[in-house]
Amino acid sequence: MNIQSALSSDTFFSIVDSLSDAVVVVDSGEHILYWNQSAETIFGYSDTEMLGQPVSRVISVTKLGGHKAQIETVAYDRDKRKFPVLVSLMPLDGAQTALVIRDIRDRKTSEYRLERSQQLGQVGTWERDIRSGRLYWSEEMFRICGLEPREYLLVREFLDKCVHPGDVEKVRQSMNNADSGTVYDVQYRVVRPDGEVRWVHARGELEVEGDTLRSVLGCIKDITAYTQSLEDLKRSKDNLKLAQRLAKLGHWDWDVAKNDLFWSDETCTIMGRHPSDFGGTYEGFLSLVHPDDRAAVHQSILRALQGLELDFEYRILRPDGESCTLHVVGQAYFDSAGEPLRLFGTCQDITEKQKTDEMLIRSEKLAVLGQLAAGFAHEIRNALTVVQGFMQLLNYKAGDTERRYCGIMMTELYRISNIVDELLVLAKPQVYVTKPIVIEGLIHEVLALLGAQTLLHNVEFRSELHYETVVNCEPNQLKQVLVNVVKNAIEAMTNGGTITLRTEQTGEFAEIQVVDQGVGISQDTINRLGEPFYTTKDGGTGLGLMVSQKIIQAHRGRIDISSEVGVGTTVTIILPMQPNPV
Repeated sequence: MNIQSALSSDTFFSIVDSLSDAVVVVDSGEHILYWNQSAETIFGYSDTEMLGQPVSRVISVTKLGGHKAQIETVAYDRDKRKFPVLVSLMPLDGAQTALVIRDIRDRKTSEYRLERSQQLGQVGTWERDIRSGRLYWSEEMFRICGLEPREYLLVREFLDKCVHPGDVEKVRQSMNNADSGTVYDVQYRVVRPDGEVRWVHARGELEVEGDTLRSVLGCIKDITAYTQSLEDLKRSKDNLKLAQRLAKLGHWDWDVAKNDLFWSDETCTIMGRHPSDFGGTYEGFLSLVHPDDRAAVHQSILRALQGLELDFEYRILRPDGESCTLHVVGQAYFDSAGEPLRLFGTCQDITEKQKTDEMLIRSEKLAVLGQLAAGFAHEIRNALTVVQGFMQLLNYKAGDTERRYCGIMMTELYRISNIVDELLVLAKPQVYVTKPIVIEGLIHEVLALLGAQTLLHNVEFRSELHYETVVNCEPNQLKQVLVNVVKNAIEAMTNGGTITLRTEQTGEFAEIQVVDQGVGISQDTINRLGEPFYTTKDGGTGLGLMVSQKIIQAHRGRIDISSEVGVGTTVTIILPMQPNPV
């Protein structure tokens, strides 16, 4: 087609002028021969100004014959503003070329916004050509996988280089299912070239042309942060459950309006039953409370529903008939009208703590009795020594009748001496029924028990318990020993510090080490520790360590003490371990 003949055609003008794209015709030298109305609108130049001008004045392209039929480049308007254009080239007769120039600013803006949206949302798009096995990805897809953008990627290469080896078969099976018409929906891991692993969620649908399966189109979202959050949440929940189980602490939630009671797993363990066992109602819960405590519990709940603090202790009856003591703390939530909606709180099994508290009280009483015994023994023995001496002298000079009376009196004096001896061993332990116990668990109980005292003395505990060491013992007596030793360590650290408790296994023996950072004691003093009424503490009696040594000896063990003045003291309790059953 020749431009001169085309320009003389009214049809050509009507068609060209109706186009929204700029139409420019250039000669072999790329000078403008024709400039339509849309070109004037887009570039701001009239045809009079542009005819005969080089086309490079408005578009950044030279040697048009060397380009494809369609190219993207930049153009410049009258105000020298640069903008993107799509140029379609159409050869004409006489070495002339028609250029159809489309302003693609809006399209580029949309593409940029789409790309930014994909980046911000971490969502990439893809297309898989079923016949060729090629994958066409958006730039965000390449970024997610850590690859440099290129025209396409083969499925085989994607599976081998991008997908985590543990997920390859899952992804391949999902692709096969998608080719059969099933929605492509799969979560898997991708491995970037630098070794980083990312979690992604891919979805796609089959594109069909007539009866031909053409491709699968879809998107992919980086869900690494979401997956990590789920894992962190699960870990937190597991840690919370573990902490609640170790502390014997559960939580509960009562929907007052619906009379629906929820218990956590640990609460169910503490109670020995599930809410469904009693209907999950408040009335059913009250039936589990010890009869002697039921009225007090009901009154405490009523006060809480009136906005008062809920903090009390009560006993419950377990299915096996045993009772346990719980400490409950809770709070009520109210609507805008002041009506109670929910009552939420925690419950802790403090049965063992109560027993330990009682043991501490007994230990303190024992210390007082020991102190009294020390005073009695000192005074009584001095008098007895004098009396016994004179009775022996009288017995030597007495006649038969008097000698018989002296014998009776000497017998009674010896009995009094024995009573004095018994006063000195008031705290002497007796080993009762023993059973296999994991000592690490016993240590945790003692640490929890003495936690309040550490706050008063600015002391903190550090535990290094790496085993589950089983010894055959009477747990309350062993706990009493641990309490005595740890309390001594706390009281020795007048300036605060750290007490370390660790367990070791040496051959057939278990070792419990209590290491303090106190003032330390000399070797001469260590040699005297354990003697009746010998103590390094003001107001002490020495009975505590003596009792502890007697208990450990009764368990066929021993207590070793090492210390350095100004550094601290280490007390090592050595006990035979429970042999493994054959």
